[in-house]
Amino acid sequence: MIQVLSDDGPKLFEAIQRDVELNRIKDWELDEQGDYTYANAPWKNLAWMRVRKTTSGLRINIIGNQQGDMSDETYAVYHSRFVEMLVLYFDKFFDSALVTALGSESDLV
Repeated sequence: MIQVLSDDGPKLFEAIQRDVELNRIKDWELDEQGDYTYANAPWKNLAWMRVRKTTSGLRINIIGNQQGDMSDETYAVYHSRFVEMLVLYFDKFFDSALVTALGSESDLV
């Protein structure tokens, strides 16, 4: 799970969605459920990041595919690449991001 602390979570949420949909961010793709998958091989469709607005910013949970347990490497790649994207493109929209080392109760790994 990633917890992003922001004074304007809805604005950050919309900015991420817009920039991925407009292909300004090429490393992530948005699916029909509104979840993000890392677009680069060999990681594409191994997991999805589900972004939800909270009172303190955003909560991002990982969802594994249905082909078995998620590897530690897949968990690490998806979390680190998502935070990398936030820092690279949206640094003015948030204060900090906290990543859990293991899946949380709200992650589907």
